[in-house]
Amino acid sequence: MAELVILPESTHPRYEEGDILCAFSDARIGEVHASHICHPSTVGFNSDGLRERDTLLERFNILGYRYRFTRVTQTFLVRDDLRDPFAEVEVFGLRPNAKGESIDIEAYLKARMPNPNHQVFGVSGAEVWYGGQWILDVPKIWAEIESRTSFRRADFQKWPLTDYERRRFLGVTVADIDEAWLDPLRVDETAEGVVKLRAHGVDWKNRILPHLGGRYSLQDILDHTKEVEIRDLPFDARRLVRPKRAH
Repeated sequence: MAELVILPESTHPRYEEGDILCAFSDARIGEVHASHICHPSTVGFNSDGLRERDTLLERFNILGYRYRFTRVTQTFLVRDDLRDPFAEVEVFGLRPNAKGESIDIEAYLKARMPNPNHQVFGVSGAEVWYGGQWILDVPKIWAEIESRTSFRRADFQKWPLTDYERRRFLGVTVADIDEAWLDPLRVDETAEGVVKLRAHGVDWKNRILPHLGGRYSLQDILDHTKEVEIRDLPFDARRLVRPKRAH
């Protein structure tokens, strides 16, 4: 399932009643929960101050990042392309390679290691880390999570809204829709005239409220002291979302 986060009311000039503030696909929901379960804080350090290998944290990196960087000497490392098994392994050191790329490994590690959430693995002198383009394989990381822990994907189907967000916004579950369909519903919040750029909204008073079975009244939803949770009721996004009138 996917989710929309709707603004029930607004007196702010940058927002309108029914604005879609966020849109999350099922894959994005699965990714954010996986990121919490696989967070660096769940993995300790070895005697070198590095992360242990073959942990959920490392699997999260492997299934998300494109490249693995492995230190092989004091000044050289190799970079493996995790998405292309036929790609040539590249070598980096202090001197620029044929592409003009270089790295000072000691300086790089010195900058990263003080961060308590660093994600450098292995042992001193043979450190391993990951980077490059991030595209997480959500089904595979959840297969890893379920095989190594008691967490189950079925228990993490909702976006982790805070108590405050449940009091101020309306989280709505919709049948899963792909990212291409969701993208037009998202808006750069820093853009000028952002309210005009939100081309879609939800007439929640007529499209959602009548289907709540009396669980919440209009006043309940507009009352910022009450938490509203209706995400167990799925809606059809293509019927729910409407184009907004031009301003």
